[in-house]
Amino acid sequence: MFQKLLHGFIFGLGFSVAVLIVTGFTYNFITPDDSYESSRVWLEGPSVLGVAINNTKLVQGVSETEVIVSGLIQNSSNANYESVSLEVELFDQTPIFVAECDYIVQSGVAANSENYFSTSCKVPSTFEPSRGSSNVKVVRGVQLVDM
Repeated sequence: MFQKLLHGFIFGLGFSVAVLIVTGFTYNFITPDDSYESSRVWLEGPSVLGVAINNTKLVQGVSETEVIVSGLIQNSSNANYESVSLEVELFDQTPIFVAECDYIVQSGVAANSENYFSTSCKVPSTFEPSRGSSNVKVVRGVQLVDM
């Protein structure tokens, strides 16, 4: 009886050691690397400092209900933006608000650089791009920050 109890205890102890070894290896290989030194920060509206939109132009799109908005994004800050979200507001010649659309610059904007962008917006068929105007705002930026 004692021998059976000792055999069961040794068998259980061996199984426990094996579980601890497998758990240790799994923990070391699956946990994230602590050397990752960058993190993403989402900034909203005026918090996206140093990013400005200039030289916007409106051009008739393929159909009469589409207008192409293009412009220049200038980043005068030392921050690298992984992506930038823009909001485009369109006005007719009066100026009365006509339409709004959003655009995400997926290529990002590096520090102290500039990128061109263009996007299409749906508008009423009565909208004339040559007589209209636009207001393009930066509403969000995803910045890589060193930790």
